[in-house]
Amino acid sequence: MGFHAATGSFPSDHLTVQSVVARMLLLYRRSRAWGIGIALLGLPMTWVRIYLGVHYPGDMPGAIAMDGLGMLDS
Repeated sequence: MGFHAATGSFPSDHLTVQSVVARMLLLYRRSRAWGIGIALLGLPMTWVRIYLGVHYPGDMPGAIAMDGLGMLDS
């Protein structure tokens, strides 16, 4: 098993990517169920990354906010 070095990453790169993918899938009726599923998978991932000490709790809402700011550009 490989180890992931803890970095001072704000926002969480993992949750930002997952949030972008989920939001894009939620835009279309045919892929909406997939978008909901991917969005829900972000909840345990968020808890685990905070529990393991890889991220501070504030990093996670920051990831969602960055995703939202990216949507304003389009």
